[in-house]
Amino acid sequence: MNFGERINYELDNHVAVLTVNGVGPLNIIDIPFYNGYNDALVEFREDDSRVLLIKSGNPDHFTAGFEVDTIIEGMKSGAAGNTITDNDMVTPKPIISAIKGFCIGEGVGLMLASDFVFADSNLKIACPETKLGFNAVTMQVKFTQRIGHNRTMEFMMGDMHDVHWLDRVGLCTKICDGDAEEQALAYAHKIANNNAPIAVRGTKGAIWHTVNSHKDEAIDFALWAKDMTLDSKDIQEGVAAFLEKRAPEFKNE
Repeated sequence: MNFGERINYELDNHVAVLTVNGVGPLNIIDIPFYNGYNDALVEFREDDSRVLLIKSGNPDHFTAGFEVDTIIEGMKSGAAGNTITDNDMVTPKPIISAIKGFCIGEGVGLMLASDFVFADSNLKIACPETKLGFNAVTMQVKFTQRIGHNRTMEFMMGDMHDVHWLDRVGLCTKICDGDAEEQALAYAHKIANNNAPIAVRGTKGAIWHTVNSHKDEAIDFALWAKDMTLDSKDIQEGVAAFLEKRAPEFKNE
């Protein structure tokens, strides 16, 4: 079934497969993506599936992130922004992501919503928000919880990293040689068929609550920081520079 024009959702023997059909050759995420994504997660929560696989409908890339020319409006209106990384406990069922090519910005948010990450060896991953003039909100909180302060600061400066970096920091379940989606799907079926669903849900819930026991204060600060950047002139300059293919001239205002 389809949830809008960007999300396809199918159920196969207790494994749900959510396919992201973004815009253009880089599988860009736009505002219509969010409604479809959230509706699909509601379906996953309520149906009889046991595992969710998130993958790309693009042959080359997971996603290069959000449409830069509409992201400010989308974040201010609430139509875009925090939903992806906040949804990792919409359900205690396990989520697997299969990522390849570019995994940038909101693509990283999808990855962080996952319990298992299967990554192709050609992966290029980055979170360039600070280079555009704003904060990555909950992504920076979740990265800190998982990989620590220093590595999160490094990543949030926006430079591109490869799959070996992702593996070194402990976020990659398996590096794959061009077949991440196939291996991730096989692993999803293995969990669905070989592990007791109640025990799996209980395990994920216990781990999630352990990691997130002090998250609320961090999220509140991250949201405050997001609002501060959205009201700044620097975010306008960062987005304009990106679209005009030039270096930004940030004024700290």
